[in-house]
Amino acid sequence: MLYYIIDDDLIDDLNRGMMRSLRPDSKRDPDDVTDLYASIVTHPVNGDTALVMDDGSHTVHLQAQSMPLAGVYNQMRVRGTIDMAERDAMMDFLTDNKGEVVVMRDFIPPSIPANTYEDLDAAGWFPAQGE
Repeated sequence: MLYYIIDDDLIDDLNRGMMRSLRPDSKRDPDDVTDLYASIVTHPVNGDTALVMDDGSHTVHLQAQSMPLAGVYNQMRVRGTIDMAERDAMMDFLTDNKGEVVVMRDFIPPSIPANTYEDLDAAGWFPAQGE
């Protein structure tokens, strides 16, 4: 598992956008219990949030819309998390991969560092039981 620290006001939209790339609204089952792809962990002290991503691969749906993720990538660009070239590359990734199998971590912009469990544990994300 890898952990990607994402702004808490963007993490749900990014997570939901990834799920929508696999199953657009028009193809969702009304009985689905979630519309998020990945688990989220929250730092117990500072409230930072991270997506928990495995190395799973899935097919991007042919009817996937880029708009849910476009808003997230645009906000990341405005905040300086990614630059315009990376935002454009992420948008191209969405468009170019409809109907293709992709590693889901590829929805995370490359400039956002991947952290291991050990990285986050050392930073106090997972306090020992009873603390």
